[in-house]
Amino acid sequence: MTRPAPTLPVRPITQPEIPDWIRALNTGFLRTPDVGEEEIADRSTYIDLSRTLAAFDNGRCLATFRSFPSN
Repeated sequence: MTRPAPTLPVRPITQPEIPDWIRALNTGFLRTPDVGEEEIADRSTYIDLSRTLAAFDNGRCLATFRSFPSN
């Protein structure tokens, strides 16, 4: 007998969630999850929040997705 997979909310991130999103992104690419203020400030200038997605578990960002315009 199999159990159903858990359902996690997936949605675009908000401005205050950028640091957690970057931590999850870094972890996925085997980089240190430590995020400095400079990196947060730099990435915040060009991340289009409407083109991001994240999966959350109890408020913790676990998975990330970001698309880029192709114009």
